[in-house]
Amino acid sequence: MATSMERSALHVEGKDDLYAIVNLLMRHGVDYENRRSELPELREIGSCEKVLVGMETAVKTSTGRAIGFVLDADSPIENRWNAVRVRLQRVDVVVPGTPLPVGFVAESAKYKSTVGV
Repeated sequence: MATSMERSALHVEGKDDLYAIVNLLMRHGVDYENRRSELPELREIGSCEKVLVGMETAVKTSTGRAIGFVLDADSPIENRWNAVRVRLQRVDVVVPGTPLPVGFVAESAKYKSTVGV
């Protein structure tokens, strides 16, 4: 069994986001309770600001693993996206200027990580 240090991770703002992700997984046939150790670790961070502040460190320490971030798209969405974009560019992730409706996945060449928002 992989430890949390070896697993990919998904950073979410709060409990509501965490429960929403778990329920989406179960709704799509993923047996979350029995396969939890095989899936990316879900990390409740506490707030949008805390997720943003921790993004760079999360990418830097996720070498070779996928790291994801779930943030509310509060309005104006452009401001939220710009905050994400600035932080990910600092860890060598090329981020589009506007958010994509389907989400965003790219690589950090420097840290050899797949990053998703």
